[in-house]
Amino acid sequence: MSTPNDPYGHDPYGQPPSYPAQPYPAYQPYPGYPPPQGLQDPDQAMGIVGLVLTVFGCYPVGLLVSWIAHRQSRDRGYKNTIATVGMIIGGALTALTLLALLAYGAVFLLFFLVASSGNALL
Repeated sequence: MSTPNDPYGHDPYGQPPSYPAQPYPAYQPYPGYPPPQGLQDPDQAMGIVGLVLTVFGCYPVGLLVSWIAHRQSRDRGYKNTIATVGMIIGGALTALTLLALLAYGAVFLLFFLVASSGNALL
């Protein structure tokens, strides 16, 4: 039906025909990338502390702090070389210290047993 204002049966300036809405595609997360090269590891300071403790004589504490820093860095995708060096040096020096303590204890026990037996070794 046409109206006096609309001789052609439709409004040429009206709304265009509507189409059903298209769904948005599903969100695809970005694949995992290694951390950018310019960023520093936040646990690098902890690795430095562990290495300094190891070098200045607190071998077991330095070993523990370096190990924690290494684990946290590895879990975040960083490579913490300083913590690795602290772990190696701390582990070696802790093992040598434990061996020295065991040797000292064995020598002390030997002297105690010789002294208590009454026989002289020399």
